[in-house]
Amino acid sequence: MLFNYSPLWLRLTFIRFADGWTNLFGLSFAVLFFLSLAFLPPRRPGTFDFVIMLFSAISSATVLAVERANADLVMFLMIIVGVLACGSRLSVRLAGYALITLAGLLKFYPLVALTIAIRERPAIFAMIALAATTALGGLVLSFHEEVVRVVVSLVGEDIYPFDPLGVWDAKILPGGLSKVAAKLFHQDATSAVAIGQLAYYILLLLLIAQALAAAIWLGRRSRLQYAVAHLDAREADFLLAGAALICGCFFASWNALYRGIYLLLALPGLLALAHQLPLQLARVAFRVACVAIVFVLWYPFVNKGIRVAVAALHKPVDLNDLWMGDQGLDRTVRFVVWLCDQLAWWWIVIVLLAVLGALVLNSELWAALSRVLPLPSVACTARLQQNPGSASRDV
Repeated sequence: MLFNYSPLWLRLTFIRFADGWTNLFGLSFAVLFFLSLAFLPPRRPGTFDFVIMLFSAISSATVLAVERANADLVMFLMIIVGVLACGSRLSVRLAGYALITLAGLLKFYPLVALTIAIRERPAIFAMIALAATTALGGLVLSFHEEVVRVVVSLVGEDIYPFDPLGVWDAKILPGGLSKVAAKLFHQDATSAVAIGQLAYYILLLLLIAQALAAAIWLGRRSRLQYAVAHLDAREADFLLAGAALICGCFFASWNALYRGIYLLLALPGLLALAHQLPLQLARVAFRVACVAIVFVLWYPFVNKGIRVAVAALHKPVDLNDLWMGDQGLDRTVRFVVWLCDQLAWWWIVIVLLAVLGALVLNSELWAALSRVLPLPSVACTARLQQNPGSASRDV
């Protein structure tokens, strides 16, 4: 059995005393999760925003996470508290960064949320980066053999391109399309493997390149850098943390659907930008991204519902056949729905990459670097003159 968690979990021996308390802990995590959503930036008036937030909060992804009482719920709560602390004084902010670092030592990927520290002054950012690096280095040095095994497990895990439960990852779309190409164009088993591997690597490189290019184009074309400069500080913090977590997880390794709950952190900021962007086409693009988020979070339900509806048009439905996907028509429907899901994920990531770029360019760290290096000027300069401290943290 592969173990892809931090070695620290094996040292939390007090957990064994929780035997018999499973239901209580599970219910507590579920209640705390939904209560934590109240600390997200407030929703702006409008039916569209209400529907998007409501259906995202009660989606298949959240139900899966809550039903399993997954450790990602604990990470989610720790990150919520850590990001909230960023709106307070320095001592509280440092405690928040420490909490996020602790979450990262337990499951690694939450360390990406420390990206929010770029909004700090350079000296404070350097201190946070040094502390987090030291903590991670200490973990690796203390448990280096186990950490190596964890890394090997994560790299070596198989991907399931047509998984009905909505696994997401940058490698899944090229992996699935390469399997289709291998079946269509192969002459024998050996050529099928060769064609599949070649198609996979080519598609993966092309998709990553186009995602980066599209994100840069979208950011410049929609004047996104100026729009994010006018976000509320709380909206910007949660948007930055959510975008960093989703993009980091997307390109690092495959993720179960329940990890999509981090899209909830980014949604309030995305909805705000969907109203505030100066260009109509850009506002539409961000609204499409918000709808795509609802779609991917509901993917298992939508996938099953469409397949049952299509099958019912031809003959009585056998749910076992639908689960296995043995029928030709069902296989085609499943592929089309899966393709829509993966394309939706790539569009979401493109939008979040564009947002990340804009937030980095508007950060205090980038402003400091641009004063000593030949870097593009930040869009928040005028805003800082009108409202000092709006884009940086008070000490």
